[in-house]
This record gives sequence, C-alpha cells and structure tokens, in this order.
Amino acid sequence: MLVWVRVPSDDRFLSHQGVPAHPDMKAQELLDKATQMWGLPEGKTYQLVRLHATGQQPVHLDKTLQENGLRDGDPIDLLG
Repeated sequence: MLVWVRVPSDDRFLSHQGVPAHPDMKAQELLDKATQMWGLPEGKTYQLVRLHATGQQPVHLDKTLQENGLRDGDPIDLLG
C-alpha cells in the first residue's frame, strides 16, 4: 500500500510523496514515519487529513489506516 503525503505548510514539499504503509498500520505510525522522513521539527503537534472528493476528512491517529478508510493511493496532507 502506498499513501501519498504532502506537507502544505513547508514549501520544500510542493507535491505529495509516496509513503509505504499497510492497512493495519496505526495512523500515528504513518505520521511518525512521514515527519521523520522529511525531518520535520520534533515537539510540534501534527495531524493528518485525508483529501477526498467530499472534502477533507480528519485521520484519527489512534485508528488503523483501514479503520480511517484510507486506501492504496489515497492522498493526505500533514498539517502542523
């Protein structure tokens, strides 16, 4: 499974970057992986938002990607 993550608050990341994941992975794990991958500052509070045709949907960090309705190829924004 590949999830496309973008960091819109940082102009170094103008497009989504693919992050390998699996459906039973907790969203917090994906968040940790993405913040580490891009070297974002530690100690800040970040959240993930799923970009969907019906609008932005919050990604609950205590749930799995599957429980959040994320599928292979879904784009999400990392906000902080």
